[in-house]
Amino acid sequence: MALLTIPMYNLTIMATDYELLDAGDTLCSREWNGHGPYACYMIYYLQAGRSRLQIAGRDHRLQPGRVYFFSGYHLGRYGCDSMRVRWLHLNPTNFTLTRALNQAAPLHSWANDLPNYWRDLLENIDRRILTQSAPPAQLRLHAFIQDILARVIAGVDQPFDPAGDTHQPLAPAIAYMDRHYQQCPSLETVARAAGLAPNYFHHLFRRHAGLSPYRYMLNKRMSLAQHLLLTTDLPIKAVAQQTGYPCPFHFAKTFRRYFGQSPSQRRTHWDQTFPTRPDQPRRGARM
Repeated sequence: MALLTIPMYNLTIMATDYELLDAGDTLCSREWNGHGPYACYMIYYLQAGRSRLQIAGRDHRLQPGRVYFFSGYHLGRYGCDSMRVRWLHLNPTNFTLTRALNQAAPLHSWANDLPNYWRDLLENIDRRILTQSAPPAQLRLHAFIQDILARVIAGVDQPFDPAGDTHQPLAPAIAYMDRHYQQCPSLETVARAAGLAPNYFHHLFRRHAGLSPYRYMLNKRMSLAQHLLLTTDLPIKAVAQQTGYPCPFHFAKTFRRYFGQSPSQRRTHWDQTFPTRPDQPRRGARM
């Protein structure tokens, strides 16, 4: 199992601490425009062209030859005239890494300070990388992702100790939310798992995570919903059920409020923006 330890943060990043959601090699034109958010973190390597992104309310121009890591949760409008981009989408799967990325700046980029062997990997990223079973290829991919995550976390102003005493009271509640977020348990239920009063738990969690327990679980639900919409051909009703919404209308309303688009609009826009190339697996091939 690939892992990376960052001593100053007492943090070990393993391949199980994040989920690689999707990958691709896309030729973009002026049709590549729209708005976020996207419920994931993104790694982009621009091989040619330029694009425009609005991250956390600020405009940025992406340049060819650079590697970018940015938060889809902070993504506003985006567009380009023409661009070829290799990309990876991922999300943390544990609280410690989630918290670290929440504290990090929402956009990072690198040009000449990445090792050449990372560029060799970047120039060959496409959707097939998700199904490669050869251990060397998987180890190289995860080593690259962990290197990028370490660079991002290194910019956090406030180092933290995820095993410290201040984090321990939250651990049972965090584990409970990670197991049951699709049911969106009440604040009282989650706090009970940690043996804390609801208001005190809410205050403590927000102080350490930078967001409320409800938002923490909603982010996970919307990330799962987006992933199912964009990588499978499941009907929207089935996506709603798998993300804990018995009523598809309630799901669609929540999804629109979160993303600014309906589930069907998000899926259609994605298919138009990131069309599958003939030599790559079609959506749903991994399911």
